[in-house]
Amino acid sequence: MQAFRIVKKRHVLTAFSGEGARAYGGRWNRPGVPMVYAAQTRALAALEALAHYAGAERRIPFVTFAIEVPDALVMRLPAAKLPADWRREEPSPSTQDLGSAWQLRGDSVAMLVPSILIPHESCLLLNPDHPDARKVMVGFPEPFQFDDRL
Repeated sequence: MQAFRIVKKRHVLTAFSGEGARAYGGRWNRPGVPMVYAAQTRALAALEALAHYAGAERRIPFVTFAIEVPDALVMRLPAAKLPADWRREEPSPSTQDLGSAWQLRGDSVAMLVPSILIPHESCLLLNPDHPDARKVMVGFPEPFQFDDRL
């Protein structure tokens, strides 16, 4: 399975540590639980990033990584199995608990979840602490620039 991650260029060396999500928490993890967020397409990765950045910040240097995860190592979580509040604007405790429990149990190195922004597309969560993390292939970072019209 291919996925993509867009990060600020200054974070290129720690882009797959899960430390940002560990420090602050996210939609699918509580603070203290490391997780790496990615998306199945570059376009969705860009939309997901735009949801978090203000206008001026988007003009700083970014990079994108192509990621390959063997399909057998990906757990799929369909929308039908998600809590009713999974699409709330602010992350809900129910989704944070669900993702944190998955990460802490070590069920798989990756979990495919519906995108909050476009539910018919998917985001990929990576567990950087999982023993199979070494089987996730990460490409070299490539420059990425948001169009100024965005």
